[in-house]
Amino acid sequence: PQAKTDTEAALNAATVVLNAHADIKKWVSFGLNDEAVLGAVRASESVGIPADGMIGVGIGGADSAINEFKKPTATGFVGTVIISPKRHGYETALNMYDWVANNKEPEKLILTSGALAKRDDYQKVRQGLGIE
Repeated sequence: PQAKTDTEAALNAATVVLNAHADIKKWVSFGLNDEAVLGAVRASESVGIPADGMIGVGIGGADSAINEFKKPTATGFVGTVIISPKRHGYETALNMYDWVANNKEPEKLILTSGALAKRDDYQKVRQGLGIE
């Protein structure tokens, strides 16, 4: 567990685990955002786990994820699940407007989906979601 979901907090949390378990040679990390996963990837690098021994997948498609894909050499950050701006922005705003203006409470649970973007296809995925 980590107190915050930024890269530094994730790095600190993951480093504690990896130092306590020096026998870890392969690791899978996922998190509620890209920054949390990037912290785990940096921690794995710091203890000598090679990129092909790490599978990190974040959520969000943040600039930090895109910058990781742009690095000349692949890292353990394998992918990010990019969420649709329309679903998470526009439709949420409509639901909130209807709730406030028309007293129409939104559903308690609204499931959504995302698109997995990897180093070799992130630009195409972003275009498909209308981001680029």
